[in-house]
Amino acid sequence: MPHNLIQHWEIFRQLANNSIQENPWTAEILYFSENWFHHLKDPAWKEFYQYYYTSSWTNTEFWRNSTIWDLVFSLILRDYEARPNADIVDTAKCLLYMGIGVQPGMAPVQNALAGPFDLIQKNLHRRL
Repeated sequence: MPHNLIQHWEIFRQLANNSIQENPWTAEILYFSENWFHHLKDPAWKEFYQYYYTSSWTNTEFWRNSTIWDLVFSLILRDYEARPNADIVDTAKCLLYMGIGVQPGMAPVQNALAGPFDLIQKNLHRRL
């Protein structure tokens, strides 16, 4: 069992080199080099840049307005009769943020889109 992040490398290297994988897993990385940003004034690229601008603006709306969310929580707690437990308040915030889709949460793995989980689970059971 790995005890730190560096020790995970060996496990993932062994998994990647495992020749008996039933469902080989791959990942693709999109890399936008400096040349992508040389077209900022090019009309042909306007829709592309507008898409990323709009997407970024929409995805940061919650964090740009986080002061208002903090104020709402303060107003709720102001009228709370007992002294609230900080862990409960943090948990409530986390659940709310996950519910509105601005913070990630944990869920059971249902497919192998994000990683070779079936292979990890098989090898983990062998070691236990």
